[in-house]
Amino acid sequence: MTNAITTTDLAKDYGNIRAVDAINLAIERGTVFGFLGPNGSGKSTTIGMLLGLIHPTGGTAALAGHDPQEDPVSVRSNVGVLPEGFTPYPSLTGREHLTYIAELRGEEIDPEAALSEVGLKDAQDRAATAYSKGMTQRLGLAMALIGRPPILVLDEPFTGLDPDGAQLVRDIVMRERERGTTILFSSHILGQVGMLCDEIGILSQGRLVTEGSLTELQSQGDLLTHTQLEIATHSDSAVEVLTDAESVQEVTKKDKTVVVEHDSNTSHLALVRQLEANGITAVNATVQAPTVEDIYREFT
Repeated sequence: MTNAITTTDLAKDYGNIRAVDAINLAIERGTVFGFLGPNGSGKSTTIGMLLGLIHPTGGTAALAGHDPQEDPVSVRSNVGVLPEGFTPYPSLTGREHLTYIAELRGEEIDPEAALSEVGLKDAQDRAATAYSKGMTQRLGLAMALIGRPPILVLDEPFTGLDPDGAQLVRDIVMRERERGTTILFSSHILGQVGMLCDEIGILSQGRLVTEGSLTELQSQGDLLTHTQLEIATHSDSAVEVLTDAESVQEVTKKDKTVVVEHDSNTSHLALVRQLEANGITAVNATVQAPTVEDIYREFT
């Protein structure tokens, strides 16, 4: 599959401070990629270089096959952006925002339909400065979607959204993904990342410290899976058997329920088979794999 976003040894120095250190990305077309990291990790600088707003110290980038330094016009025509802290034009209504951006991009647009998609139809003729924070975010998303660009860069898109607004944005992201749009989004709301992302990359101190699917990242580092097993008989013996297993870190028991903390590379089925080999039957299993937050804390 063709990569929509690539970087090769992309780096940025500010004086003697290396803000971004030789990042290599290859994001396939149609992927929702979560770009995570603590404040100061280099996320905003990397996004700025991808969009041609910041000149890199070294390395290269390409979006839809275009270098943002050599061909910024082509990059901007292929990318829709919702910047962090988006602020509307003070004198324009929601409708006028979309009309203005559509003219700049050379696109024809039905402003009412576009604003309806983000839940702002009833506010389309209201001055955008009167919008709430969540409404402003949704207006910014509508502007990013103009012309249905093949790449979307969404920087903290869930900021200020209530649950209904967050669901609306998730629905839009998934519809765009189904269309084949590549979506790079940065967020500190890690639960949204887990629901939406095909791939996750985590930055720390300017370096891409890990990258992969959620399933792949769950098996990295020292992350543990918690498996709760309901034992039919011999629950005390189950504790002894499981405690001796190489991949198990800790076993606790309450009545006939045994909770096992184990290496995430080990399937709960392996634990069940080990019990069965010792004449013990597990009648139910509940598995809690590492969350995005667990992964984030492991690598930052």
